[in-house]
Amino acid sequence: ADDPWVGEIRGRGLLLGVELVADRATKVPHARAARVTERVLGHAKNASGVGLLLYSATGQANGVDGDQLVIGPPFVIGDEEIARIARGTAAAIRAVRDEA
Repeated sequence: ADDPWVGEIRGRGLLLGVELVADRATKVPHARAARVTERVLGHAKNASGVGLLLYSATGQANGVDGDQLVIGPPFVIGDEEIARIARGTAAAIRAVRDEA
C-alpha cells in the first residue's frame, strides 16, 4: 500500500483491486501505451519466484488509460499464502517501477 504507484486498494472479501497510478498524489494514470498492468503481471508470474497468477483490468481511469491488478485467491487460502501473494505482488510492482 505504501508504493508510490499504488493509488488505491479496494475490494470485498478476498477479491481485491490494486489501482496503479503514475502519480499517487494526483492519481494520474499511466498511459495505456506503457502497458503497466501487463508488465506487472509478467513479473508476478515469471520473475517474482512465486509464480503468481493475477487478473488484469485496464482502462479504469477514462476508458483507455488506467491500470488495475485484481487478486482473487481461492476461499481455502491460508495466512502464509496471503503473505506470499502480498510480497510477490509488491515485488512485481517494484520491478516494473524500477524499469521506468
